[in-house]
Amino acid sequence: MKKVDFFIIGAPKCGTTSLYEYLYTHPEICFSDSKEPNYFSYDFPKYRTTFSIDEYYDKEFSHCHSNSKLFGESSVWYLYSKVAIKEIYKYNPDAMIIILLRNPLDMLPSLHSQLLYNLDEDIVDFETAWKLQEQRSESRHIPKYCRVAEFLQYKNIGMYSRQLKRVYSYFPKHQVKIILFDNLIKNPSEVYADTLKFLGLKNNNRTSFHISNQNKSLIFKPLAILIQRPPEFVTSTVKRLKKLLHIHKFGIYPLMDKMNIFLNTQKKTRKPLDPYFIKIMHDTFIQDINKTEKIINMDLSSWKNYSQ
Repeated sequence: MKKVDFFIIGAPKCGTTSLYEYLYTHPEICFSDSKEPNYFSYDFPKYRTTFSIDEYYDKEFSHCHSNSKLFGESSVWYLYSKVAIKEIYKYNPDAMIIILLRNPLDMLPSLHSQLLYNLDEDIVDFETAWKLQEQRSESRHIPKYCRVAEFLQYKNIGMYSRQLKRVYSYFPKHQVKIILFDNLIKNPSEVYADTLKFLGLKNNNRTSFHISNQNKSLIFKPLAILIQRPPEFVTSTVKRLKKLLHIHKFGIYPLMDKMNIFLNTQKKTRKPLDPYFIKIMHDTFIQDINKTEKIINMDLSSWKNYSQ
């Protein structure tokens, strides 16, 4: 089986969904069946869709034809994972790595909203959730439906420099592409063309560049719980049926997810953060932003001047 050629590895809420959708329709690319397989995130088992390399290929890439020039996948938690980069390198040391970064002061409130929507977070106010990080690191105040408690450590997620160092400890710089969220928003066609050049593909002259995965919230939480966290007897029955019938999927969960999106989702503007809390966050991340700027050799002055 042809190996996966490139990975969009994060960070979350930095435009990865938009870039994935732009690349998805390129005629020379075949993406994994699941948008975020998370196969190599061994430390986040509840986020993985498959648990063996054979299952990974069969479930995620059996639809791909050998004439596809590149196979790709996009899992935003690979960057944050402590083991995924090493495992990807062991799997394919020639893989191309794409990383999107956004000012952590913007990214983290957006991530908090997404975790609320996914039922991994239950504290509606981001500042309150931020203050609970230390207690949650001691396994206290973990939401009932949270799948990965490490995703509630917002400070760690926003510390890009340590994550980037892990990437560059395995992959040489010519195999890594860094994209800033602001550039993707301002010049999506330019970023798209540059990404295709990085991947060694021809520009198919795409003209539509909408922004995906914008802020949203649930209308009726109990319905979301039923859809996103179905009872154990339902999931176990589905697993037994798939094994009995020798099939990988029924398509039930994607259908339920679409139901949740169309029937139980509303666009919502986030509540502005308190200026004093913004200052706290700015002071928390300023040193790491300076380190990140040096690592990626890109101007992050707009991030550093955020408090002004």
